[in-house]
Amino acid sequence: MIKNMMLGLSLLISVQAGAQNGSPARHSGSLPNLNERFTGGKDQLRLYLGETTTYPAEAVVRGRMGLSIAAVTVTPNGRVAAITIVNSLGDPIDNEVTRVLRGTDGRWRKMQPNYDTETFYIQLRFQLAHHPFYSPDISGPNIMAPLSITASGAPETSTHHILSDGKLAHRMQVAMEASDYALALNLLDEAIRRNPYNLDAYPMRITCSRHLYQRSQAMKDVRKLKRFMNQEPLASFASDKDTQSSTR
Repeated sequence: MIKNMMLGLSLLISVQAGAQNGSPARHSGSLPNLNERFTGGKDQLRLYLGETTTYPAEAVVRGRMGLSIAAVTVTPNGRVAAITIVNSLGDPIDNEVTRVLRGTDGRWRKMQPNYDTETFYIQLRFQLAHHPFYSPDISGPNIMAPLSITASGAPETSTHHILSDGKLAHRMQVAMEASDYALALNLLDEAIRRNPYNLDAYPMRITCSRHLYQRSQAMKDVRKLKRFMNQEPLASFASDKDTQSSTR
């Protein structure tokens, strides 16, 4: 956990550094400020998201949980120009996150016309009751700290198969050592959904994909890992042509 926390902190610095290709009207080195741009500030945004976001029933039944990360690009006139899913949790949750964030259109403060578009990162931790998982609480001027969206009372039959983080890591290791790459790939997908900041998971998933001849998935992770190492993690994810994007 300590290692993941250190990785998360280093990634926060990287995200902030990568976000500085911004407005010419800002001081050099400054970042888009979520608290200033959203009407009512971060607290109002968190309140809106908490009241508006619903944990999709299909995701609950499937036992799907994790840390959703979405990039919201806002124009100088306060309109939402694009919503990009950075860490996908599957269509039901991705679609819900996109729907809710589209609802922020018109709630962003207008800036001077010479400002460039700005990108903000919204993190929603979709959590099933009685099934905790770890992901770092990263936040910054343009990154909203994770907000928990919890589903309670999920049917026991739908969640009995969910592994704890410890058991998940153990089974990944056993599967890799046994060269059971199909099983390891499924487990790694789950690990990355829960904690996309865990850089150790990506090389392992690349190995599995290559052994299973899933070259497109392997190359997709190679590009993502390269951009993590280039210190532009979330910004690069959001601009990757392979990520899921929704524009207005």
